[in-house]
Amino acid sequence: MARREIKVERPTADDVHEALTRVPPEGAIVRLPAGSIPIDRPLDLPSATTLAGAGRGQTVLEATAGLATVVTATKGRNVTVRDLTITWPGDAADQAQEDGAALLFRAIYRPEVLAVEVLGPPATAAWFDQCTHLRIDGLRIRNAGRTGLLATACRHLAADDITVDGAGLRRTASGVHLDGAQEARMHVDAARASGSAVLLDATSGPVEEVVMHVNATHSLRGFSAIAAAPHPVHRVTLSGTFADNRRDGILLVNANRVVILDAVVERNAEHGIVLDGRTGSRRCTITGTVIRGCPVPFAELGGSRDNAISFVQPPAPITSTPEKTTASSRLSLPRRARRAAIVRVRRAWHGRGGRP
Repeated sequence: MARREIKVERPTADDVHEALTRVPPEGAIVRLPAGSIPIDRPLDLPSATTLAGAGRGQTVLEATAGLATVVTATKGRNVTVRDLTITWPGDAADQAQEDGAALLFRAIYRPEVLAVEVLGPPATAAWFDQCTHLRIDGLRIRNAGRTGLLATACRHLAADDITVDGAGLRRTASGVHLDGAQEARMHVDAARASGSAVLLDATSGPVEEVVMHVNATHSLRGFSAIAAAPHPVHRVTLSGTFADNRRDGILLVNANRVVILDAVVERNAEHGIVLDGRTGSRRCTITGTVIRGCPVPFAELGGSRDNAISFVQPPAPITSTPEKTTASSRLSLPRRARRAAIVRVRRAWHGRGGRP
């Protein structure tokens, strides 16, 4: 059964808010016209609502009066935002608070963000909190005051074609930050973050069953995965390019069973790959990976041990803590382990409709 369609005829905030009040309980598509629409208070989307523009750069929501949150939805299902741009003209961003997010979804089942552009948000560009079965495709973020894309305690996340160019302009933050994530698949290009281009941490919950293809450049670190007791970071598979970062290409802290597969790690100012932490990163696998142009290509520190490591071109020197040597890690990866890692990645990308 086709959902009701509500057309907004005039590009004014009052007309958009009035259209949202006419959404029936079964939901509707609220279709916005092309042009710039000044938004002076958040658009609160009811459950089962699609807010659809005429296309990125065609329908532009312009935040005014120092507004940080432009579109929000709470405790609903099947909420979609698509085909539009959100921006802050003039000094509107300078007047805005750092709390909130341009797109803010809390406790939504099956939220979607498709072909959306967020330019110059003063706070976080897109924040998903306690959402399940989340789908993001074609999200472009530029010059975020804080985090570009933030997901806290989310499950079943599928994100393709995510681009973050500039994050943490007001306060140190990451381009993409998953704080507690279960069963996530992401394809991310992130650059110019004041923190890590991509950060996984377990403050809000465990991080497990995550597959990511990441291109991370010109940030403090390319990729970081940090466990926080009592929640683990484990069963993460990572591939991509990690280059030209101000410290490390990849940092794993107290992580377990992380697979770094067919990655290129180059020209990072300090380390290529670091395994660290008080309890250490353990049972991790690094295979088919090239490290070049980093002062310290690989470091295994803290309590890190029992890792299987096989580089395409073995780097030197390899650094370990003084009380142990790299003998704790197998520098030649068993063929069976490499095969299992490859199968795991292929199943995650192809079996769920993603891209390799």
